[in-house]
Amino acid sequence: MFEEAREEDFIRFYKGVFPATDWRGKVMRRGRLVVAVAGIVEDPDGTYWGFLDLPPWERKRMVFRESKRFLDQCARDGIDCIRTTCDDSIERAEIFLERLGFERTGRTIDNKAEWIWRALQQ
Repeated sequence: MFEEAREEDFIRFYKGVFPATDWRGKVMRRGRLVVAVAGIVEDPDGTYWGFLDLPPWERKRMVFRESKRFLDQCARDGIDCIRTTCDDSIERAEIFLERLGFERTGRTIDNKAEWIWRALQQ
């Protein structure tokens, strides 16, 4: 199950990297070890970028439910737009994003399709 991420979870998972801007996230633990991190980070331009770093063996149905809850909370908190990229080498990644309400923008970033979620569509 996912739980609220703490600053030290983020730093430990990403080996010392921590966003300098607004962020919020969730982590999945196995014992004391953080095995997955998901959330959003605000870039200097004020755009929120979503991310989900999850090992293949943890890709379960509950990840969708937790992701949907997270997006619903973002909408309640006034975040109306989140962008992300999709690694199409991950099986069913595009379907996952579509089910969450993301849409392709037609742009690519680092050879990955950019997607956007808008709270007003939900």
